[in-house]
This record gives sequence, structure tokens and C-alpha cells, in this order.
Amino acid sequence: MAAIVERDETVDVLITGFEPFGTHAINPSWEVMRLLDQTQIKGWNVRAHRLPVEYEPVQAKIPQLWEQYPSVKLVIHCGVGREGGIELEQRARNGPYVRLDNQKTFPETKCSHVDDGDCERHTTLSLPAVIARVRDAYDGNINIKHSFDAGLYLCEFSLYQSLRIGKAPAVFVHVPPFDKPYSQEDLTQRAHIVVQELVAQAQLNHAQAQPAKPKQPLPKVGLAVFVSSDAHPGCVLLGKRLTKGYGCHSYATPGGHLEMFESFEDCARRETQEECGIALSDLKYAMTLNLVQQEAQYHYLDVIMVAKTTEEPKNMEPDKCEGWGWYKWTELPQPLFASFQELFKHNFDPFAKL
Repeated sequence: MAAIVERDETVDVLITGFEPFGTHAINPSWEVMRLLDQTQIKGWNVRAHRLPVEYEPVQAKIPQLWEQYPSVKLVIHCGVGREGGIELEQRARNGPYVRLDNQKTFPETKCSHVDDGDCERHTTLSLPAVIARVRDAYDGNINIKHSFDAGLYLCEFSLYQSLRIGKAPAVFVHVPPFDKPYSQEDLTQRAHIVVQELVAQAQLNHAQAQPAKPKQPLPKVGLAVFVSSDAHPGCVLLGKRLTKGYGCHSYATPGGHLEMFESFEDCARRETQEECGIALSDLKYAMTLNLVQQEAQYHYLDVIMVAKTTEEPKNMEPDKCEGWGWYKWTELPQPLFASFQELFKHNFDPFAKL
């Protein structure tokens, strides 16, 4: 009967090291990596597990760990390697695995998965980028290199298991024995920097793999100009909109969208000139309205300006406006553009600022 695995969806990074074996009475891979258990690296939660140096248990244990941590975003296997420095392994091969483990056995098929044949799998992380950042962190005073030969032993065997599962990036880090050349303290520090940079690279991969979030529509900024004239006392200039969409066939003032880096005054002058062919004087800011019509997917910040003119309007955009006229503020035509209702709520007086 299969063991019941207690799932933990809070873990982002799984790290493994190995038990002692052969001449390594103390395995630096576990001594270095166990210190990261139940820590956070760059905001990602870390768990560390020790693996046996045995083929059959490792082949069973690694899938269990992936199942135990279903939200894992990076798996880092670590083992002891050659003297001299740290090596990041690019690939893992399906076999042949013939070196004896701690139980003096090796896979009967001499491979990880017999159905895979002569197969090799590669990490999806950019190891050269990681190595470059690690060297920068130590001003080049660290021996770290990119390797394509993980040794065809339990190290490569474990990496192959994770790369075959393939639900998240997996990589193998070979550390040297203690004092060859780094002391335990120095090796721990260097190995942890490597892990930090591997996490950073995995976070970059993860961010790039996420589907782009749909852009949420943002409120737009409009501007309306209430134009009056001494030649038409108590009147404001209105036109009947013909533009299809929101507010079509309603009466509105001259106005439009505020353009990038444009002042309210420049926008007001530009829009009235484009739409009515008139120049403005006594141009002033009155108020700003927050116009929201959710059912129509309409949200505008509407800047209200007031101004005077001595000129008569011309219909400069007959495809957008039926025509311009002077209308008494107390006898406005219907229907009015939606912003008028908000203006009435604020007891707006287009002549008070003039």
C-alpha cells in the first residue's frame, strides 16, 4: 500500500543533499544545505531533505517529494563532487548507472527508466547567467563552473528523476569536499549565494512563463468647456453629438480628451477651435467630475472649464456634430449629455466664474 503523502502547498523551493558515503564520513552537500530548511530566499519558502545514497529509495523518494510539495517552483539537488570548486550541472543521462550505492547495488537495468532509452534531459535554467552573477558577487574570487557531466552516480540519477517529472525547473549543484579548497564556513557561504542566484533565475523564468494579465481599463480624462457670450446673455454654447457610442444624439459643450502633457487651458482652446472655430477669453477652471456609468463601461474624469467668446461658432466637424447653438441656461435642450446631471447636483453655474 502506497504511503500517504501530506501535501504542503506553501513550499516554493525544494533542496536535497545526500547522506554520508564512501570516504565522505561527513557529506558537505547535506551539511551545507540543511541550514536552509524552513527559511525564505527572495520571498520563496524553502524545505530541505536528505536523500540516501541508494538508487531504489531515491527513485521512490523524489516523486514523493514532488507530490508532497505540489506548488514547488524550483528543485535544487546537491551532492559532493570534485575538489577545487562548485559545479552546476546542465544535464542528466538515463544511464548507464553501474557504480555501487551504499547497499552495494545498482539498477538491474543500469538506467533510471528503461522506457526512456538513450535519453538525456537538461535543466531549463540559464546556468551561465547564474554563474556570472555568482562571480560578480565575489568579484571573481570563487571557483564555479558549468558542467555537462554529473558523474553517472546518485547525483545524476536524482537529477534525472526531477528533470523527468518536469513540473518546475530542476538543477544539480556539486560542492567540493570541505577544506578542498573552502572551509566549511566559506563553502556554506558560497553555496548559499549559488542557491540565492538559482532562485533569482527561477523567479525570472517563472515570471516570464506567467500569462500576461489582461489589462484593466483605466478611467479616461475628458474636458468640457462652457462657453458664454455677451451677445447671447444667459446662454451657453451647445452642440448635438453625432459620434456613435456613449452620448450620441445628446447635447454637449465643446470638449474632448486631454492629450499627454497638455494643460487644461491648452486643451480647452484646442478643442473649441477644432470643433467650433472660435477663440476664447476669460478661460478658467471650474471643477472636476468623476463620471461613472458601469453598465455602459463608461468612466471619465471630466474637467469643467468656463470661458467667454466674442465670435460665432461654425460647425467644423459636421460628421461629429449636428450644429452649434446658443441655449438659455434655464431652458436647456434635451437630451443632455450625462455630465449635466452631475453638474446640477453640484449647483453648477457656468457664469459664476466669469
